[in-house]
Amino acid sequence: MANAHSRGKVKAILLNDTMREAHHGCLVVSKNLRELASIFGIEITISYPVGTSHNLINAKFKETDCVIVNGEGTFSRRQPRRDQILNCMSIFLNENVPVYLINTSIGLDFTQEQIRVLQGLKTIWTRDQRSSDNLASLGVGSKVAADLTFYGDYLLASPAKLGDMTPSIEKRHPSKKIGVTDNFRDDISAILWELRRRIGAEYLPAGYFPKFDLTFFDQARKVKFLGKMGLNALARGLGSTRESAHRFSHVSPAPELYRAKISGLKYLISGRFHASCFAIGSGIPFIALEDQTYKMTSLIEQVGLQQWRLISPRMIDSVSLDSLFNMLEQGYSPGEINSIRRYISKAQYDIPSIFRQIKVDVDKILS
Repeated sequence: MANAHSRGKVKAILLNDTMREAHHGCLVVSKNLRELASIFGIEITISYPVGTSHNLINAKFKETDCVIVNGEGTFSRRQPRRDQILNCMSIFLNENVPVYLINTSIGLDFTQEQIRVLQGLKTIWTRDQRSSDNLASLGVGSKVAADLTFYGDYLLASPAKLGDMTPSIEKRHPSKKIGVTDNFRDDISAILWELRRRIGAEYLPAGYFPKFDLTFFDQARKVKFLGKMGLNALARGLGSTRESAHRFSHVSPAPELYRAKISGLKYLISGRFHASCFAIGSGIPFIALEDQTYKMTSLIEQVGLQQWRLISPRMIDSVSLDSLFNMLEQGYSPGEINSIRRYISKAQYDIPSIFRQIKVDVDKILS
């Protein structure tokens, strides 16, 4: 897919590293980011995890050649972690270190000072055209490339798999063919959990913790995660407590197995952005819950899928099972199949091009 650049290695800082996030999609993004950086001669010498404060930035960054910011899960809405990253970016820009923002969805709620920071970045790659349009309205240029989960061998190696799919479901045993995810919001996760219970589908929450080689930092995050789930669940009642406990007890042992579970389904009901990406990449028809950040809406638009695949949490809480099954039975239309083929094919060029351009740019700056 990618060919390494011929010059020497470029030293880079990775900001907003999602390697330690308890989500399968975040881990795949981090893995692909590191793999592609290495292919193109970019050495990540320092990485700062999600939520790093600008006060923790080490002076060693002055020895680096560039900064790569992984923008996933951060820039689509105003939140403390987004403001922290923008503060970090400002530090790097003040030292004339080129900064690249990649793999991001962008909202509109920025201060004037933050807009100036975005304008100072070397290049921004958003995951969708809606985000690029948002940036353009702020006077910031950008390019579009698919989410980094759309790069890799797990994707549809042959479009024939999509062509073989038929819009049918065994109504006598539909639960064996349907998967349901959780959501980043606890209240919506409770709705999805109840839906999973109603149809007896397989529950596929996004949480992941490795069983071995956990650092103290990882252990602390795990305890915090479990404690937060437990307190929130108790506040919502016994049914939600069951949902939260089940969410943790059903974590997959690895991202590869999570993707394999999705690819083995007939249909997916998704409340997670990356679970939807895995479904698209595996050729699995799905319906997805809308969210306030428009990430899911933008994904549907960018791939070229039909808008009926988006459903509100309120609707999914009240829809009849017959109506839900009728939606799922539509599978992918011929037009959607062609759109997915084009999208995946284009992603295999666009995603490596991010790192190719970074390497070429920094080489020119250093020469």
